[in-house]
Amino acid sequence: MAKAGEGDPRWLVQNRQDGQNVNNWHWTEADLTPWAKEALTSRLSDLALVDDETAQVTVSKAEKFEGEVTVSTRKGRTIFFYDLSIELKWKGSLKDGSLDNVEGAIHVGDIEQDSDVDDFDFRLSVKGAETPAHKVLKELVRTAGKKAIGVVVAQFNADLRERAGSAMGGSGGGGGGDSRSSSTSGKKKTLDVERLAEAVSKDAAAVPSSGAAEPVETVTTKTGGSLKTTRFSQTLKFRCRPRDLIECFADAARVRAFTRDSNAVVGAAAGAAFAHYDGMLSGSVESLGEEGMVWLWRMRAWPAEHHARIEMKMSFGNDCTTVELTATRVPAGQKDDTMRALDHFYWSRIKSVFGYSH
Repeated sequence: MAKAGEGDPRWLVQNRQDGQNVNNWHWTEADLTPWAKEALTSRLSDLALVDDETAQVTVSKAEKFEGEVTVSTRKGRTIFFYDLSIELKWKGSLKDGSLDNVEGAIHVGDIEQDSDVDDFDFRLSVKGAETPAHKVLKELVRTAGKKAIGVVVAQFNADLRERAGSAMGGSGGGGGGDSRSSSTSGKKKTLDVERLAEAVSKDAAAVPSSGAAEPVETVTTKTGGSLKTTRFSQTLKFRCRPRDLIECFADAARVRAFTRDSNAVVGAAAGAAFAHYDGMLSGSVESLGEEGMVWLWRMRAWPAEHHARIEMKMSFGNDCTTVELTATRVPAGQKDDTMRALDHFYWSRIKSVFGYSH
């Protein structure tokens, strides 16, 4: 802990009368979902999917936008998270006259901050019987149409970054360039969680930036030191059964689906270890049953070998599962970061991928 008068020189808000968040030092967050919905929907509406000597196909309607777009900053770092999907209706014809006014639909999913055309969940359908001519048109939409959509999404991603920079009071680069994207799929899946982990203060005894009082308990770490910790509680709701939610953490296919981490280690029983996002979030299962589960969980940036205890009690009613979550032994000053990490990298993704939003 720094002595009085020896604080980080970037900590400029301490004596400001206006309370300005200088250089985005404190955690700030903006919801860009409304802008993203309007921008992506309007840009894909009337898009020419195929227009060559063989066929002409255009989007007749863009609808069912799903997902959330959140941009956060802390200590000058920008953290992006979004996973979007949208439904497109299309009409098309073959120019040789063999097909006219054919209709179909496209589901475009997995639209993420660094996604390109090969990453999309692209599902294409054609109304009516599929004759050889229908199959020709469908294949044209699958190839040329997918590329056309990819161009729109690439520009959308770029514009969203620029918009995010303005929303957070900085440049499109996110104030320091930490919003850069990975060019390889292996790095992509952990990029955001690395930024979040790095943004967490390493001083576990720091006073929360909000100034709000926190219950504090001093615990002994496995390395023999002492650490100030805090606790928090949350109530979460998911439109599924408790066992469906538990399977999201105990079933390998489900874990790897929402984390997009093919190397995720799955904790499927009491005592089992788990590691998500290339080990950036890890721990072990203390208990697991039909009514909930308990994790010993940590971020890589936390003090060595220290784990928070996260208890999730589940009950079912009114067609949804209510989770009463209690987290203890969270390093003091890191309550908000822990809550956001759990939300961004577990709850939001599970709801988006499996349709469990309440």
